[in-house]
Amino acid sequence: MGVIAVIGGAELLRRHHKTLLFTWIAAFVGGGLLEKVLKILVHRSRPIFNTSAPAEQSLSFPSGHSMMCLIGVGMLVYVLMIPGHSGGIRRSILIVTGTAFVLLVGISRVYLGAHFPSDVLGGFAAGAGWLSICLGVRGIVRHRKHRRSRAGVTTERTTAHPIHARAES
Repeated sequence: MGVIAVIGGAELLRRHHKTLLFTWIAAFVGGGLLEKVLKILVHRSRPIFNTSAPAEQSLSFPSGHSMMCLIGVGMLVYVLMIPGHSGGIRRSILIVTGTAFVLLVGISRVYLGAHFPSDVLGGFAAGAGWLSICLGVRGIVRHRKHRRSRAGVTTERTTAHPIHARAES
């Protein structure tokens, strides 16, 4: 997920999508911090299902792989759907493929014995919550910018237009 985060961030920077870049960074950095805080607060040990599996060193709840996969894929799907305001079949394919990938990562964490199912579900819930907050804040910021720009355009037009300039004199 780290490579996707860097490449996606670099592309957003190149395209000068400042608000979306900030949202991208906040989603990944904040998600990583949230994962660490939740692991410390819950302090749940990993399952001991399979003694031949490589030993995981961190705590179990929430599943960081599941959480960050949901955040990363969710942001990637969101960014890919924005440019053309994707609709129809492309949008459906993106959502179904992203959802399937995230679910497979979660299932693999349980299958490999690295997590309990509740750890994966907790990772999904925390990731979805954090992603919703990030995208919601982005929506609010965009709405406010749009309102300010429309107000600025309206003010400039009324003061610059000759009819309004005569009326003000």
